[in-house]
Amino acid sequence: MLQPLFNADDNEWVVLVGRYVLNMGSVEATTGLLISMHEGTDQAPSMNADLPSRLGFLRARFPRTSSDRHSWAMNVFAVASKHVGFRNIVAHSPLMITGHKDGSHRIQGILNLAKRSGPCRTTRPA
Repeated sequence: MLQPLFNADDNEWVVLVGRYVLNMGSVEATTGLLISMHEGTDQAPSMNADLPSRLGFLRARFPRTSSDRHSWAMNVFAVASKHVGFRNIVAHSPLMITGHKDGSHRIQGILNLAKRSGPCRTTRPA
């Protein structure tokens, strides 16, 4: 019988992962919009680059006329860059799910299968 894998008590995971993925999609879209505004076209070669490259492109070209605004923007780009790595963990790693005798399942965490040496880690919500 086909049935949903997520239970009502997994709502925390559904909301956390869903919001995170949607917000990272906003970062992706915003970088494209900012590059097209800067370049005057949505056909710029940098539009097809990966997210870290697009963030670097914008970072290198952000106006320095206001040091406070420039400092704020550099922090935004730095935070976004850190999230790229975690986004890849969320997007490319399976959920660790346990089954129970009553047929229910419980999400335990996200297996971090990012390319690196050493054992896997499980990421759990705070």
